Amino acid sequence: MPEPTADDAQLDELRDGLRRELARVQGRLRALPLDRLDGEPAALARAAAQDLADLAADAQQRPRRSVPQLEVHGVPDQLAVTAHDVLAEGDRAALSQALDVLTALRRAL
Repeated sequence: MPEPTADDAQLDELRDGLRRELARVQGRLRALPLDRLDGEPAALARAAAQDLADLAADAQQRPRRSVPQLEVHGVPDQLAVTAHDVLAEGDRAALSQALDVLTALRRAL
């Protein structure tokens, strides 16, 4: 088994940061009553999910596709699925951009 490199450690750190930020955002979204989630918070989260889906598609070198618009109660899960796609397929740039997307979303909520 090869020794971990500094690059591996940085990627692990980015992935951990992305997981933490996703947990924070999901916590905020899930804490909102559905009537408050509906509207701007859901729209922001849907846009972030699309951004994450695009990052994952680019990392996999596949065409971008529109993320379906789920009912408001499904938005936190949709965000998680697209974030996990980036975690699984993303390179350093994609992971960093995904972290920025989630941080911006959390701050906007």
